[in-house]
Amino acid sequence: MHAVDRLSVRVVGVFRVEGLDEHALGSRKARTLLRVLACERGGAVSTDRLADALWGDELPSKPSDQVSVLVSRLRAVLGPRIPRSDAGYSLQYDWLDLDELLARSREAVARLGTGHHAAARVASAAALRLVQGPVLADDDALWAQGVRAEIERAVADARLAGARAALEVRAFEEATELGTAAMVSDPFDEVALRVVMRAHAHLGRPGSALAVYTAFKERIVDEFGVGPTAETEQVHDAIVLGSGHDNDEHPAATLIVGRDGELAALDAWLAAAASASTLVVVEGDPGIGKSALVGEWRQRAERSGAHVLFARCDQPGLSLPLQPIIDAVTDWVARVLGPDQADLLVGGDPVLAAALGRRGAVRPVDGVRAQDSVEAPELGRRRLFDALGVLVDRVRGDAAVVVIIDDVHEADAGTLAFLASYVRTARNAMVLLTSRDPLTATVGGNRLVLGPIERDAAAQLVSDDAVSRLYDRSGGNPLFLLELAHVGDGELPTSIVEAVRRRSATLGPAA
Repeated sequence: MHAVDRLSVRVVGVFRVEGLDEHALGSRKARTLLRVLACERGGAVSTDRLADALWGDELPSKPSDQVSVLVSRLRAVLGPRIPRSDAGYSLQYDWLDLDELLARSREAVARLGTGHHAAARVASAAALRLVQGPVLADDDALWAQGVRAEIERAVADARLAGARAALEVRAFEEATELGTAAMVSDPFDEVALRVVMRAHAHLGRPGSALAVYTAFKERIVDEFGVGPTAETEQVHDAIVLGSGHDNDEHPAATLIVGRDGELAALDAWLAAAASASTLVVVEGDPGIGKSALVGEWRQRAERSGAHVLFARCDQPGLSLPLQPIIDAVTDWVARVLGPDQADLLVGGDPVLAAALGRRGAVRPVDGVRAQDSVEAPELGRRRLFDALGVLVDRVRGDAAVVVIIDDVHEADAGTLAFLASYVRTARNAMVLLTSRDPLTATVGGNRLVLGPIERDAAAQLVSDDAVSRLYDRSGGNPLFLLELAHVGDGELPTSIVEAVRRRSATLGPAA
């Protein structure tokens, strides 16, 4: 039998050596010995420790000899990869899933800490993909307990970092799923609780958010006699007040490397809007960083004193007419004025009250339905456009206003019509859109096309080795580069598959 050329070992979940049937490794004790060595991650394990792991209290008469026999049999399969030193035996492997899990988990936490949320999300997903089944499920021996605890800590860290990162990049379903899993692992994790509550609220499920909070509060009071922290109560109160979030509405500022020129261009367009309102469309392929660029620039605009209204378009068929505009105005007015003052300001206009009442933040006037305004013929739509524009002007005063609509390639015709109308009639206003598809021919305005990032900028996202191997393959797309860095050779990240599928779908059956 020939020794393996590359030794790749998995110990997280079901133990196996890639490319080898488990029976090729010999007896159960031989496999246990190999697993103990692998879990030491290259360190030496004494004969006494190996014997204790293999036989426990029922040691054979000459345990060191028995260990030596098992090692010899493994060497016949693996080659000279189990050297012996004065400290004991060790395993020389090429790849170990435990090493990868710990590294990716640490990376996810570090990326989250530096605000690189998309990178944190990718690293978290890479770590969690390595968990294939219950951790060391088939071994309750004492030697496995420390390793199991280390793995569980890494998984918990990766899961929570992934949940928080998903919330920041507005992947709310993913944030809910990961946050809920984190709470299953640790029912008293308030960080995970707040992630789940916020994600439910953003998805329009305040009842679910409050139900999770109530169950948590009952647990912590029963167990420790104290209630949730003030930070958790703040999230709870924001949801009860109907804002749907606790003023945490920023799209994530992620993958922002090599975009200084684009940020400066947006600054210049905002400055020019003081003389004549302007519309800007940021275009580019999926993963190129459109939302990240706009998210970063939004914070700059707000620091300059501008009022920023933000919304994201749903896929066609999932939103009502003008829904992004309604969402943006409702959330912004509620944040600036508070729900009660917003009621007073809007309640006197039946058109606004009916339209904005969809979200429940503003009560509609009796007998007036949102559909009467939004789905009416041209005159009704004109009235709504004018009323929305007047409302924004009344709330913002003399400050500049920026309307940001993300993923506008999914927008309905009414939304596009309102945006074009608003730019023509507003003062000191900038409308900023992101789109995968060219839109300037349809809506006019200025076009900012995001291309690939430079190689030097890519080196800020991944290691030098990953840049040298994967930059050309990624085409300089920052998201693709990050995801390629965390999948195996020959694998394709889901984002790339979806991007190609989406582009191919536009070509028609003949293609």
